[in-house]
Amino acid sequence: MTVALAVNFFVDRYPGALIIIQGSTPSRTRFYSIAILKYLNEIAQNFEIWGALSENDWEPFKRNKSYKMLLAKRKRIF
Repeated sequence: MTVALAVNFFVDRYPGALIIIQGSTPSRTRFYSIAILKYLNEIAQNFEIWGALSENDWEPFKRNKSYKMLLAKRKRIF
């Protein structure tokens, strides 16, 4: 099972859940950012992605930013 399938399965069961994405090192977190960026068009159809510049400074995910951690939240489906 891929990470993407696991996340989808999890948010199907817990629709209001927030998924925090943070590597064990800054370079690992950067790797996750690059992976998200690669599939951002597909991910953005169902999820809001945010990046933390510091502990309390979150912004919508943007290219060429160095985030301390990432957050994914499934968009509301009406």
